[in-house]
Amino acid sequence: MKRPSRLAFLMIATVACSRGGSSVDPALAASVAASEVEIVADGGLGGFTMRSLVRGNGPAFLYTMHRICSVSSCQAAIDSAAGSVAASAAESLFSVVEKEAPFTLKDDYGLTVGAADMFTYTMRVRIGDRTKTVRADDGTMPAPMRRISEALRATIAGARR
Repeated sequence: MKRPSRLAFLMIATVACSRGGSSVDPALAASVAASEVEIVADGGLGGFTMRSLVRGNGPAFLYTMHRICSVSSCQAAIDSAAGSVAASAAESLFSVVEKEAPFTLKDDYGLTVGAADMFTYTMRVRIGDRTKTVRADDGTMPAPMRRISEALRATIAGARR
């Protein structure tokens, strides 16, 4: 049986709440709470690793930025933040994720030849019990992955204010 989309969920919840309706489907709410989007970017001219993560549970975010380091005792993060995300911002992010259909993307888009200063990205999307991991760099990243990345960054930037 196909579950309704998050957008359908939001519309149903809005109508139900506006009419004094009943509670939300617990299975669907559990699926939203079990969702998360994470992008790890490695590289660039400065040699950085940046991790951006939003979890539907909470909802909450985590952001860290480190210099790339090959040993376990590297210096502390250059920038880091964690905290809560407004429910509406999280729903907006997960709506973008759903619209961009990450589960239809290839697992690996390869690397751009001769582009040592580009970032390499690993995106992991988990919605309910499904997980998808996609790898690409600045030159090979498909448009849907780029839109998810931009929405993730915007969600975290908004939560940090």
